Amino acid sequence: MLTWPASSTLARLRPSPPGAAALAFFAAAFLLYAGPALFLLDNYLQPTFDLGIYDQSLWLIQSGETFNTILGAHVVGAHFSPILFLLAPVSLVPGGAAPEIVLQSLLLASGVFPMTRLASLLGRRPLWFMVAYTAHPALIGGSWWGFRPWNLAVPAFAWAVYRIWKRPDVATAVVAGLAMLAFREDLALWVGLVCLVAALAGRMSWADLIVSGLVLASATAAVLFLIVPVFSPVGAYIYFGQDRPLLSLDDIVAQAAGRLLFLFAPLGAAPPAIRRRLVAPLAIPIAALIASGRGTLLFFHYDMMFVPLLLLIVGVSRRAKLRPALAVIGAALVLTTLGALRIIHPRYGPNPLTRDPALTKLVDEVAAAVRAIPGHETASLAAPTRLLPHFSERRSAFMFPSPLEMHTNSAASTHHRDEIRYSCPLPDIVVADSSNMTERWPAVLESRYRLEGEHGRFSVWSAATEQPDAPCSATWREDSP
Repeated sequence: MLTWPASSTLARLRPSPPGAAALAFFAAAFLLYAGPALFLLDNYLQPTFDLGIYDQSLWLIQSGETFNTILGAHVVGAHFSPILFLLAPVSLVPGGAAPEIVLQSLLLASGVFPMTRLASLLGRRPLWFMVAYTAHPALIGGSWWGFRPWNLAVPAFAWAVYRIWKRPDVATAVVAGLAMLAFREDLALWVGLVCLVAALAGRMSWADLIVSGLVLASATAAVLFLIVPVFSPVGAYIYFGQDRPLLSLDDIVAQAAGRLLFLFAPLGAAPPAIRRRLVAPLAIPIAALIASGRGTLLFFHYDMMFVPLLLLIVGVSRRAKLRPALAVIGAALVLTTLGALRIIHPRYGPNPLTRDPALTKLVDEVAAAVRAIPGHETASLAAPTRLLPHFSERRSAFMFPSPLEMHTNSAASTHHRDEIRYSCPLPDIVVADSSNMTERWPAVLESRYRLEGEHGRFSVWSAATEQPDAPCSATWREDSP
């Protein structure tokens, strides 16, 4: 049986200003999230191109344009994140992509405050909630892994969890869900999961759950099928219908085991009645991500939303015996935090804890060669992933080798091949990475570009003739086999 604090107890648990402990955890979390991420950026070691994508998106919006050339779509044409329009002034802050990392780290760290209030509302010790939130590997790994607008939804979701638990009605749920849609097209459904937990725990009426769920599901469907197609180059939600490579059985088992440990470790402390009822509905997002073919090493920024929800589940019952589970949870968090460091694997990314002087020197030379080309500040540029965040604040920036070669958005099937064809002028500057070159690259470069210098496996080229200053576009093409 689940029990709740009496009304007199709740009255004593009214939110108070953040205490010294919460402020200390906020500061520690900010340093934990921002420090390694800024280190990776400064040393050209960011293992993802999303930082370049969204740095360019913010710069384009602030400059009055909206077609993201790195992504090959409207800035909200792939993932629907209108929050970017409110964040655009960040691009005015000097420092390139660094201000986005600082902002993201500050906001992620601020999630400590609603988690502290939630703990008090549930009659729990806030310290455990602050530790579990700050140290969860989803937040650590996601904060180090570039910048994304939906990462910023985590603290907003934490506040939504707290507000819904404090006032579990339709109005609160709907307002929270609609606010979450500003960060990504599917995040209103996470608010629905909070309402499900509240209904299972007897906190929200089933009627309110049904009404809230219908409203949030309808809003999500409207975004996916009515709003996003307006901006998408394919005239539909860009991720529907993609053919992903089938995973082998051992890959599926490894992904399932990794995600279960990573996400469900705190459920060990949840009361059995809640745990039994929630395993199935909470497994749905995990099953969808596994089926999509996303690798286990790339799931941090997709799983960050679980953290406030899992902390809610753990704290739901005052009778849950946390002490026997603390050792298990602690061990699981340690193990999975090590999982957040998996980007040190040479196959997936550089070591974020040690500087690679040789690589840094090499890329420094490449960056210096690019900056020595007259007009490089506004010139369109194609560059490898690690250079993109440093040169993305321009009208046209491309991830090498786009747009000189076709980018395929979805894999070939037995019936047809769907492609997004980017129509863009050739870039003024190309930083070619020999490790990614195809056979046709040397001929393309030598016929249209002038070699400015070679640095290890990188070569810097500038256009032999002036390139047209025309906007980019993307169109969908279907070819029969």
